[in-house]
Amino acid sequence: MPNGGMFVSGVLSIAVYALFIALILFGGKFAGRDGFFEEPFEKDALIPLRGVAAVGVIFHHISQEDAFEDLTRELWCFRKVGFLLVAVFMFSSGYGLIKSLKRKPGYMDTFAQRRFPEILVPFYMNVLIYGIIMPHYVGNYAPLQWVTNSLGLTMMNEYGWFTVAFFLLYVAFYFIFRKVKDIDKGILYMLFVVLFMGVIFCVGGHFPWWTGEAGWWLESGAFSSAPWWKQIYVRWFGGEWWVNSVIGFVVGMVYGQYDAEIINWFKKKYWVKLAGSVAFFAFTYWLFRVVDLNPGYWSEFKKPTPGIGDKFLCYFVQLFTTSSFVVMIATLLMKFKTSNLISRFFGKISFETFLMNYVVIYMFRFLTFKKVDGAWQAVAYGPCNMNLILFTLGVFAVTTAFGFIVHYADQFLIKFFQKLSMKKKSAG
Repeated sequence: MPNGGMFVSGVLSIAVYALFIALILFGGKFAGRDGFFEEPFEKDALIPLRGVAAVGVIFHHISQEDAFEDLTRELWCFRKVGFLLVAVFMFSSGYGLIKSLKRKPGYMDTFAQRRFPEILVPFYMNVLIYGIIMPHYVGNYAPLQWVTNSLGLTMMNEYGWFTVAFFLLYVAFYFIFRKVKDIDKGILYMLFVVLFMGVIFCVGGHFPWWTGEAGWWLESGAFSSAPWWKQIYVRWFGGEWWVNSVIGFVVGMVYGQYDAEIINWFKKKYWVKLAGSVAFFAFTYWLFRVVDLNPGYWSEFKKPTPGIGDKFLCYFVQLFTTSSFVVMIATLLMKFKTSNLISRFFGKISFETFLMNYVVIYMFRFLTFKKVDGAWQAVAYGPCNMNLILFTLGVFAVTTAFGFIVHYADQFLIKFFQKLSMKKKSAG
């Protein structure tokens, strides 16, 4: 760690941690020592919670930048919690879908017309924006890559995996619950879909390892000389981030089906069960950190094999980590609801801030990288250097501004396509 890295890290990190805690607590409501909220998982609770998670995701992405993660350990507490923050969105969506299915007669009849535009419009709007801006930073794409990126078959925005995963879950939900009337059976089928997504990653790995001799990726300059389609972050399911939070969707569905029973069970000896849920999450998170360090998801870079078994081990443990986290959060929601103007604001634009974050990070990398012998390297900062602070403030502010603007453009187009598809359905 560079001299002064500790100081800069301490000042910035403490400020961000304090503000993040304030975001959670300020304006929050406590049900009282012996009281409980009647509907702890409804929109008024989940939207602000999603807002908190969206802010956390921005800081998570910043913390993974080389100048933060490798050189100063800036915002260290956000580094390994991204999958937990995304699990909040997964839980919220799974819960909402089951509740809507149970409350609204004929819900599945217009599901595709209403729900699919909510995913596809932000995704392809993002593809358009990134297609205009990103070549300025990463260079032009190969002709075929332009085609596959534009169609969404490969990733123009590596953070765009979130929308693809959601779309696949929605498609699976649509086809399953159009045919299956037993909700319990449908949830079980959705669990199979989620686990199958995990299998696709564990076998497929971070890059197409099967396209050359064993261990080709360990050779010096292997990726710099490889074609674009062999690179990491390009294809669907090319990383553990595609699958390690998705189990939260199924947990949310279970809560949507059995929330009354679950709430009544937790009410009895609530504080003991809350402590148990916290302890179990802490244990599973510790266990995940152990297996993530050794063997880890990226063990293929230690040996000339794809490390399929290592990935299955990490994924299996992380299923319990993610599930226990959302159960812990759901248990806390019975007593405490976070809600303030900022958390509600980010809860509404969370989808777009997630999608716009990556390009904004590229825009501000001039503060954290410099060219050394023709190659870009992250800067090791000295005492009181302001670049990390400016980078953090700039990325957060511009991500928020872009997310806000794009959100309202998306909403306009979503409503347009929803009306158009509903007209076509009624005409048909």
